[in-house]
Amino acid sequence: MSDSVSTVAPIYLRITGNGNRSEVTTGRSCEPSQCNSILGRRNGKKEDVKSFNAFLDDLQNKVFEAHRQVTEYNTTITAERLRNQFQGKIEKQSTLIDAFKDHNNKMETLVGAEFSKGTAERYRT
Repeated sequence: MSDSVSTVAPIYLRITGNGNRSEVTTGRSCEPSQCNSILGRRNGKKEDVKSFNAFLDDLQNKVFEAHRQVTEYNTTITAERLRNQFQGKIEKQSTLIDAFKDHNNKMETLVGAEFSKGTAERYRT
């Protein structure tokens, strides 16, 4: 008689956006033989399997909600943005003042090459 060792694998949530992927650990694991890799869920009808699959469904719904929120901001959807929104890590939103400061700093670097000092001063004003 041989001892069979069951291998438990961690479950990761893969988020894909704009051709990029990001993975987040779910904090859960299971034996690969118990999973349906096509459906991304565990096989079975017992209560613990139903609870596990409900947990995965909830995670999936949270990612869909994060996608909706990122889309609402009219920003490019990337895996990192979706992951950050999903995890509650809010990205710093740029303001109009930030855009002007960035523009004016770029103008300063072009003084003498493409713009005069007076032009840069007028942009600052």
